[in-house]
Amino acid sequence: MPNETSYPREGMQRIRRGSAVPVLRVSLFDQDGNAAPTLAGTLTCTITRADGTVMATARSTTTVGGGVYTCALTTTEAQTLDVLSAQWLDGANPIQTSGHRIVGSFLFTLPEVRVLVPDATDAQLIAVRDQITDLIETATRTSWCPSYDITSTRGYGRGCVVSPWRPVRSVRSVAFDGVAQVVANLDLDIDAAAGLIYMSSSTSDHLTIGVEHGFDNAPSDLRDAALIAAKDRLLRRRSALSDRSRSVSDDMGTRLFSYAGKGHPTGLDEVDAVIMGYARPVIGIG
Repeated sequence: MPNETSYPREGMQRIRRGSAVPVLRVSLFDQDGNAAPTLAGTLTCTITRADGTVMATARSTTTVGGGVYTCALTTTEAQTLDVLSAQWLDGANPIQTSGHRIVGSFLFTLPEVRVLVPDATDAQLIAVRDQITDLIETATRTSWCPSYDITSTRGYGRGCVVSPWRPVRSVRSVAFDGVAQVVANLDLDIDAAAGLIYMSSSTSDHLTIGVEHGFDNAPSDLRDAALIAAKDRLLRRRSALSDRSRSVSDDMGTRLFSYAGKGHPTGLDEVDAVIMGYARPVIGIG
């Protein structure tokens, strides 16, 4: 059976582990999708870790404007790689849920991309960095920044698990049919690069496993490719050309445009050549 998670793999805000002033950030919308909804009461936030532990209940929030709100974490709360689920409540009424990932590093820094697009706002730079990181990690099936995820699998009873995240740094938690196990007693053997986790014990019919994964930093050519892709995405949104345009002619001649597709995630030839050079095949067990 395929791996299952209770949260989306992509589209989460990334927060650097150990930040001095970490905050969860969300854009709230009304029933029609318009920003800055009218609130009936006081907005608070309840925060839950990936393993189901409630970190905070009804924590106060701050409005940034334009429908954007933040909720502060302590440095200690952001010290461990994790995935946080934030439920935003208007009084006692839940109105939106957002996902937030505590990571060990970033694919590139904001100053690096700001040099390429000086007039972009911080919000635009942060958003495009998260989007490009998601795109590259999905295309390469590899985590380029230290991260954490919990996955549930069914049908494995032979003591071997295929992690959907690579490379595997460590196994933090294991549960068989909902019963937590002592990881140190499982005699784990990890093939980090392949994402294979071997266990001396049977994994039962339903295994839940928490894995820290990812490289400390991405290689320089992949970072450069990510920066080019981020610049292109920021500038393309300002272009007057139709998204359907396949070429443009001017005093410099005719230029042809490529399009994103399978094996060509950004539509930029020089960028996609680098990205797909790091792509890894999915390993299965027959």
